[in-house]
Amino acid sequence: MKRFHLFVISFLALVSCQKTELSDFQDKAVVEAYLFEGRIPSVKVSKLIPFTDNATFSDMDIEKLSIRISEKSTGKIYLLNSLGSGKYENSDLHIIAGETYHIYFPYNGETVEATTTVPEKPQNVKISPTSITVYQPGDMGGMGSGPNPGMQSKITIKWGNTDKSYYLIVVQNMETSPVAIYDDDEDDRPSMNFRSEPTLLDSCDISPMTFQYYGRHRVLLSKIQPEYALLYSNNSNSSQSLSEIHANIINGFGIFTAINTDTMYVRVLKP
Repeated sequence: MKRFHLFVISFLALVSCQKTELSDFQDKAVVEAYLFEGRIPSVKVSKLIPFTDNATFSDMDIEKLSIRISEKSTGKIYLLNSLGSGKYENSDLHIIAGETYHIYFPYNGETVEATTTVPEKPQNVKISPTSITVYQPGDMGGMGSGPNPGMQSKITIKWGNTDKSYYLIVVQNMETSPVAIYDDDEDDRPSMNFRSEPTLLDSCDISPMTFQYYGRHRVLLSKIQPEYALLYSNNSNSSQSLSEIHANIINGFGIFTAINTDTMYVRVLKP
């Protein structure tokens, strides 16, 4: 069974807020862009923050960058418009599954660039059961799901993965006023979201003990690209500073990747 972790805040927030201890600091752009089929892509750019106060920055203005995304099959090039705060979009660009996209822009004498291909939507997805009863410690002889001990002891998600791609599962509680399963400390409430590690398998089990709240949950099964799996691996399993991680950005930091998702729902019931 894959381990699940609390849903973390975005990579960009961590990178842009964390100072780097690079002794030979260079003013680099930090890019964050996740492409989803059918959506207008949004690109976020920020500056790398050095550890020292004596670093020299270029005169590059993240509000006035000439960011372009090209579409491989058509050869079309889309100039992105600045929306402020380092965010860029072009409403004429809609992401297509199977298409390859290339982002590039000049920054401090270099070309920041990256390429990604949008994966197809996950195929042959099945989830069972779609509801599960979760007991608190001490109920029915301990933590379990039931009505009977050992019955419906987990939720299993299966999908086709003949090409051995990476997949990621995110589970989100959908209740507006969720009821906590375990100790409900108003000052230290558990996260409403959790996710798996990236996997090359074709199934994943979710233990009832992983859920923190009762109610309806959305389960997102995402087919992801290797650069996102690499980013997760570096972020989760290494002592390396996030600001030193190059997921797939050339001459910069951050990530430009594509994701395709199928959505399911499950209910976590009180006994």
